[in-house]
Amino acid sequence: MQDSIFKDIKPKKRLIIELLLVSYIIITFFIIIIWNVLKPNIFIKYFLVFFLLVVGINLFLNIMSIVTKRNLSTPLVINNFLTRLLFPLALSFGKIFGIKKEKVEGSYVELNSYLVRCKKIKVSSDEILVLLPRCIQNNECKNDVILDIKNCKGCGKCDIGKINSIIKDTNIKAIVVTGGEQAREAVLKFKPKIIIAVACERELVSGIMDVSSFFVIGIINIRPFGPCFNTRVNVDRLKETLDSCL
Repeated sequence: MQDSIFKDIKPKKRLIIELLLVSYIIITFFIIIIWNVLKPNIFIKYFLVFFLLVVGINLFLNIMSIVTKRNLSTPLVINNFLTRLLFPLALSFGKIFGIKKEKVEGSYVELNSYLVRCKKIKVSSDEILVLLPRCIQNNECKNDVILDIKNCKGCGKCDIGKINSIIKDTNIKAIVVTGGEQAREAVLKFKPKIIIAVACERELVSGIMDVSSFFVIGIINIRPFGPCFNTRVNVDRLKETLDSCL
């Protein structure tokens, strides 16, 4: 039963790359039309060429990073900014092709996490921040674990107790947050070198883009009872991710 719960929750990186590539081709097509029909002035022409080159190179480097399994991408803050420009189009084309929005978002999260892992960054435990969603706590629990998971009694009805046991002998900061705003406040307060965030696809995409200057590894939560209710996390994957950063 445990294996079936955790099966197939890791999205494919190539999906977002394919949709971004389609978006880039469509944008290029429209720019060619603008160039030939509207005949913009020389400054706009230079800007359009520069835009296509920068976005195209960034996309190519992401593809090569996946192919070679090496970090060849631009700095994450630049990569996230350029990807954000095409992301709405990628979502739109995903919808046209019958691909669920959360599948596209999950693919983006996986790509971003992969690029962070490729950097093979090693930090001390006090430079890691683990962000957990409020819905990971069992709905029957009366303990206040918001911002301090040490208040968890370890009853086993949710995964917070297991996470506590993983980090108890370290200086890793792990907190439960009620939403994106509280998560951003925690990031600005602790200023970690690496953030490991557990959440749904939509929240992870929003968070990665909001704190694009930080290294974020996203782990998509498991929703056996639907969204935002008694969610779970693959604790083994979380531990492996933590170990890889230390």
